[in-house]
Amino acid sequence: MLSIILILNLLFSPFTPAPEVKGEIIGTASNEYATFILTDKGEIGWSRDSVKWEIIDFNETYRGYYSPVRFVGIAAGKGSVAVVGIYEKTGAPAMFVSSRGNVWTERGLTYSQGEELFELTEAPLAVRADLERDEFVITCTDGVLFFVPPCSHCNRKEYHDGD
Repeated sequence: MLSIILILNLLFSPFTPAPEVKGEIIGTASNEYATFILTDKGEIGWSRDSVKWEIIDFNETYRGYYSPVRFVGIAAGKGSVAVVGIYEKTGAPAMFVSSRGNVWTERGLTYSQGEELFELTEAPLAVRADLERDEFVITCTDGVLFFVPPCSHCNRKEYHDGD
């Protein structure tokens, strides 16, 4: 909680200019490299000093490479940052990762159960970094937690019914 307060203080204190973005900031994250922001318009920003910001419009930058995404969350882990959302055309879940915030790669959301391979179908609601396990955890609809470790073949899905 303290880190969230610190990040918000850095972003919005009278001594630190807020990044110039078109959308509303819906998420912040930080790691050893930078502080990151995500807006409701698909802008992703990063700053090493919370004064000078680099901002990209993800959907514009990656037009022709990835379908447009409506993002819902951002998290920063050990040496990487992740954003999650929904592909606007299909409604399928989406996740992208970056080491510095300037170049993004789609991360597959497949998982196996026994011998079968499946795709995550539940919509992401949020993402967080589990620094102890060095993985991202996506909170999804229908009580699903989806775990994304560095190994792309090791993703796992768990159901939590609230009991």
